[in-house]
This record gives sequence, structure tokens and C-alpha cells, in this order.
Amino acid sequence: MYLAVDEEGNIYVGATNGSLYIVNPDGELLKELELGDGAVNSPTIIANGTVYVEAKAGSTIELHKITVENSGPADSPWPMKGQNVKNTGVAQE
Repeated sequence: MYLAVDEEGNIYVGATNGSLYIVNPDGELLKELELGDGAVNSPTIIANGTVYVEAKAGSTIELHKITVENSGPADSPWPMKGQNVKNTGVAQE
């Protein structure tokens, strides 16, 4: 399971039931998005707050784009899978 954290501390986590959950820093569910019928993996947040995530739907994998206004990735050493948008696994200095 992979997750991403935005600059407000909200956590984006995919589940095996086809849903993407958005949870606030206190652990309260903010939103559940049904994206498919299988695993939802690797949410990535870009600088303008847009979240990209893949979800299995039947025998295909779909890429979803979710617009989040006034957001971006958390200002932390490792806010998402692969550390950064390019998934290089290289920490920023």
C-alpha cells in the first residue's frame, strides 16, 4: 500500500476495494472516491495540488486525475511513493 500526503497533512491512500480514501491529519475520513473494482495504487501529488492515481477496473488499469485546489505535496522528505513526483527515490537537499 502506498500513500501520499499533501501540504495540509491530508493523507491519500488507495485500497484493494477500488477506493481512494482521503483522511485528515487527525484520522477522520474526508472523502471516499470509488475509482475501480480492484487495487488503487501510488497516489502522486504535483505542485498545483492535482492528484494522479491508478486503479484497476476489470482487466485494465486506469489513470485518474483528481483536482485539489490550493494544495500540493507535503513539505517533507518523503511525501509520496518514490519520494517525489518523478519517483526517483532521491531526497531533496
